[in-house]
Amino acid sequence: MTAPMSSKRLDGTKKMAPPDDLSCLPYLDERTILEALRARLSCGDAYTYIGEVLLFVNPFTPLDVYSQEYHGLYQKLCARADAKPHVFWIARTALERMQATRHAQCVVVNGESGAGKTETLKQIVSHITAYTPTVHPCLDVKINEVNPLLEAFGNAKTTMNDNSSRFGKFLELRFTGDNKLAGAIVSDYLLEKSRVVQQSAGERNFHIFYYLFAGLSEEELKAYHLTEPEDYRILRQDDWLEPVYQSQRDLDSCRVLYHKQLNLMRLVGFTDWEVSLIFTLLAAILHVTNITFTRDEDGEHVHMKETHHLAIVCGLLQVDKEELSEALSSIVSFPRGERVVKNKTVEQASDGRDALAKELYARLFGWIVRQINLRLKPDKIHCQSGGSTISLLDMPGFENLKVNSFEQLCINVANEQVQHFFSEHIFVHERREYERDGVEWAHVTHRDNQDILDLFLAKPLGVLALIDEEARFPQASDVTLVEKIVTNHKRSGLLAKSRTGTLAFSVNHYAGTG
Repeated sequence: MTAPMSSKRLDGTKKMAPPDDLSCLPYLDERTILEALRARLSCGDAYTYIGEVLLFVNPFTPLDVYSQEYHGLYQKLCARADAKPHVFWIARTALERMQATRHAQCVVVNGESGAGKTETLKQIVSHITAYTPTVHPCLDVKINEVNPLLEAFGNAKTTMNDNSSRFGKFLELRFTGDNKLAGAIVSDYLLEKSRVVQQSAGERNFHIFYYLFAGLSEEELKAYHLTEPEDYRILRQDDWLEPVYQSQRDLDSCRVLYHKQLNLMRLVGFTDWEVSLIFTLLAAILHVTNITFTRDEDGEHVHMKETHHLAIVCGLLQVDKEELSEALSSIVSFPRGERVVKNKTVEQASDGRDALAKELYARLFGWIVRQINLRLKPDKIHCQSGGSTISLLDMPGFENLKVNSFEQLCINVANEQVQHFFSEHIFVHERREYERDGVEWAHVTHRDNQDILDLFLAKPLGVLALIDEEARFPQASDVTLVEKIVTNHKRSGLLAKSRTGTLAFSVNHYAGTG
């Protein structure tokens, strides 16, 4: 058992801290664990082991525990008990196990929004690359800059976190047979593309839009036909009179981050033409979402209120103006080979415009990830050298927003799946190990969230299956979807229809109701 030891508080005083490994506590219940974590945090210890799991309590204050001195300390340790719990120990353990066994290792970073997952992943990568030789010069630097580069395009301010990841990331570090770092591959999941066209109150769009207006020169803004950020619908808050930048400090910060992102793109290997292409597509999205529609006096034909933004979009994307106008305002079908044009309603045209903007952004994000992979992936000769991998999974955290989008629903389900993995690993697998070795153990009750997973993933009546089914019915609507979901699952106790309206339902997740 690790003995309690004196440790510094965040305020500089000293206090006795609980054990570094909470699995050593004589009693393990929620109250005991929370009291131990609170006591450790008050002593300045944000990290705590629970068996092989490392738990981090975000103190929301800078921690001076990631310096080169700490890198060296955890690189030289012989045993875990030689120093306090730290994310560098997890990084070192993964690296040593891969080198010793030649088996692929995976580190899962999980927690609610604002828990510090993205920063934790950065620290793991920095420690692995700090002490691993590379097959190419500067490869370690490029890999370390992938995360902050993707944050600009995939992170945004939410009500819970000013730098919330709005996509899932799976970073795979690949090594040669002689344990040199050969490259990296990034996979992205669940990009919250609905954020491009709509954000909840107090939230913002993806960071890159704000960096763009703060960093581009007047000449560059004119080249992309951009004016003031307040002129664009997807950057305005609910109060149109409120400025996009909350203060001069906000504007200056975005300007600094714009130039940082520019340097990161060039460091990773993006050409000036590719950077210009990215900015062109971002400008096109801003103009697309500013297109508005209205009805003719006869009420039969929808048309654009003005064509200024349409003309700019066509110029930026190099598409035909008439074709894009027709695609946005009408539905063209070919029954039995005959061309039939049906006018959209204003609502349908607006939805189509937003769908185009979301898809443009999703395609741009995917293209950026592919370009990163082209520059960081291992050479064929190194892929065949018998090496292994260390993979890092960073999922967006569970959130309960005022209005939870479909993307947030998927994010919450993914977090349920990761929670299930942890429960299986910590309780079920450990119990089987004890039983197999004939070791006596005290029964530990834990919540099995398989019922929540079944609620969403089971077929044919799971929530996701019902959404797929309703999407195929021509007469389906939000009302019919909610009614069908609630009717099939209201007896489970896991799902309920919202009392605030007919178009909402809530789910009792492990981390709260959302």
